[in-house]
Amino acid sequence: MRLIAEFQTEKEAFGLQIFLQNHGIKSLYDSTVPPTYRVWVVEEDDIEKALELHKEWLKNPSSSPIEPEK
Repeated sequence: MRLIAEFQTEKEAFGLQIFLQNHGIKSLYDSTVPPTYRVWVVEEDDIEKALELHKEWLKNPSSSPIEPEK
């Protein structure tokens, strides 16, 4: 598992996670203190594709409109 992104909001981390999963990449996110939300890619073989998708997602983060569960 490898860290690919860090965000200030849970909404951003969740959005990227859903975007990656919609492209067949297993991922998850967690949080640290102070609140930083980190997105992890589970499979090492998916890292390169995930990094490319991360760049694509940053151009239009609203492409993953689902909100995280509270």
